[in-house]
Amino acid sequence: MIQVELNAWRKTVSGKEAARKLRKQGKVPAVVYGRTIEPIPIALDFKQFLTFVKSGKTRKALIKLKFEGGLDVLEKETIMVKDVQLHHIRREPLSADFVVVYMNEEIEVDVPIHFEGTPVGVSEGGVIQYLRRKIPVRCLPTNIPELIVVNVSEIKLGHSLHLKDVSLPKGVTILLGEDEPLAVVSIPKGASVIEEVKPAAEEVPAEGEEKAEGEQPKTDQKDKPEAKEKEKK
Repeated sequence: MIQVELNAWRKTVSGKEAARKLRKQGKVPAVVYGRTIEPIPIALDFKQFLTFVKSGKTRKALIKLKFEGGLDVLEKETIMVKDVQLHHIRREPLSADFVVVYMNEEIEVDVPIHFEGTPVGVSEGGVIQYLRRKIPVRCLPTNIPELIVVNVSEIKLGHSLHLKDVSLPKGVTILLGEDEPLAVVSIPKGASVIEEVKPAAEEVPAEGEEKAEGEQPKTDQKDKPEAKEKEKK
């Protein structure tokens, strides 16, 4: 499990105007929620939090807050990211929500999937489709996997891989049915599977059957010129 320390300040003023002022000061407004505490507004260092967000580890990191001057009650808590609001163009953090986690209690999180291997069905002309990129799981905070590795190399053409085919780390429970499909190898649209037809062995047609195209007709003995000469005599 990844552990991160973030610099923080208590936020005393709320509202949109206060949030704009904080951003101009190089800070990100945020809120910490907990089962045993009231929501607490805080501010984070913009550059530090931006680096953290870009690392792609926001969903699987256990965070400790370090306040200027120390001795803040939140420094004793371990928190995780619940949500981060990003600017729709610059993709920079505008605000964030955190939730307090308890190390002896299971939590529910989404864990990314890492697909590896090339399906045998792809070499047969198929196309691989990934149906899920994350898996919701339940586990202790210290057991949250960074990712779940899924090998797709055994998927045949027209077949799929399901959650029941995936190995999970100890202490991790998936919150979906075991028949949930993760990846499928399908035939491309418009493509068709052509079956090779071997030519049949040459057969002599039975009496009364039509002769095969290109076969020379047999000449009856009576139709031969020599036979006709004998009949005249």
